[in-house]
Amino acid sequence: MLDGRRGLLFSGDHVLPRITPSIGFEAADPGARPLAAYRDSLHLITEHADARLLPAHGPVTDSTHTRVAELVASR
Repeated sequence: MLDGRRGLLFSGDHVLPRITPSIGFEAADPGARPLAAYRDSLHLITEHADARLLPAHGPVTDSTHTRVAELVASR
């Protein structure tokens, strides 16, 4: 959940500061591309102003965009 007024993103497990969430370990329809869907969802985050990252696990991080860039670059 993004609180744009306060510059905070409550990311849950979607964006974590030190690890990558588990992607694609659940049953999916044939042809589903869970990793591609996850990467697409990360790009959607960058369409909003940068915000302080408040994850479900780990420390608060000053820039959600920085962490998203790291996740996207790691492939």
